[in-house]
Amino acid sequence: MSAVLAANDVGTFYVAFKEQKYNQTDTSIPVLGNNGYRFTSRISAAAGGTLNTGTITPPNTGSVKTAQAYTPTDDGTGSLQFQQKFTTLSALNGAFGDGSYSLQIAGANGNYNSQLTVSGGTYPGEIPQVSNMNFSNGALLVDPRKAFNVTWNSFADHGANDAIVFSISDANKQNVMLQILAPTATSQVIPANTLQPLKGYTINLIFLKVNNLNTTSIPSSTGYGGYATTTNINISTPVEGFLNISTRGKVGTGEAILDGGIIITGFDAHRVIIRARGPVLSQFGVQNVLADPTLELHDNTGALIAKNDDWQTTEIFGIITADQVSEIQNSGLAPTDPSESAIIATLSPGGYTAIVVGKNGATGVALVEAFQLEN
Repeated sequence: MSAVLAANDVGTFYVAFKEQKYNQTDTSIPVLGNNGYRFTSRISAAAGGTLNTGTITPPNTGSVKTAQAYTPTDDGTGSLQFQQKFTTLSALNGAFGDGSYSLQIAGANGNYNSQLTVSGGTYPGEIPQVSNMNFSNGALLVDPRKAFNVTWNSFADHGANDAIVFSISDANKQNVMLQILAPTATSQVIPANTLQPLKGYTINLIFLKVNNLNTTSIPSSTGYGGYATTTNINISTPVEGFLNISTRGKVGTGEAILDGGIIITGFDAHRVIIRARGPVLSQFGVQNVLADPTLELHDNTGALIAKNDDWQTTEIFGIITADQVSEIQNSGLAPTDPSESAIIATLSPGGYTAIVVGKNGATGVALVEAFQLEN
């Protein structure tokens, strides 16, 4: 009967381990976080089961000797957790010593007891480090519409009972994905549409060295006791697209130019038309317009990648490799004055700058615009 009850409340795993926790914000080595040393115990909930309360009692080898209460996690899985954080490894070891930890768990269908030994002080020799290259502003960029493969370094010193835990939680700490993987794993696929656009998520990647594996105390569940090194990685799921821009200003000489920043977000390239206009502004009462504006397009390094003087004459240069006059006409956005300038380009995600200057050093008021076209 106890086996049936255990399967109804306690899930497939429960753990007790000492942990060193790191943060990764780019492709460099992760950095130990504040309060980076922790004692953690977690009880997973079975599907259809309910975990109510529980305690974990440390051995009589550290300053913490009394039973510590589990609390419900806020990740939406129904699991229980106890965790205490420390600023140094010596403080962690001083509070939670080596030995056998006793777990008492109360569920809707019964009570469950187990023991997990944490001893030896052997942490993984590697820090989990995601090796994907597409980091931006401290977060890993993921296209939520497509399957995405997260890769990491090898857990080289693993043993047969060790494990890798891969989980994703959202900004509300709700669990989105949880996988317990073999210690030989070096990647995990996030299926398409698991994540939502314009949302923040966190990967928790754990290398767990297991010094005690308990498969008998709670039927249908496996207990893991040991030492872990964990890395947190933030995920960003940016929106796709390009926002049309329009900027008017005075064009002078030298550095007194008119420029407009263009940012292509997300993961897809977008077809855009960029225009430099001057004469048309006189129709709207603007004085001292720039009679003959010229247009330059620069990438995020500052390199000139396209240019145009009069839109009815294409300049083959940089990313412009063929005549564009017909395409500009067919776009419905051709300038109305032949002395104004235009460029059509397919731009990959990133930042660009459109610069307007006067031909032969002329000055005046001009307009720089960019519009997204159908790809």
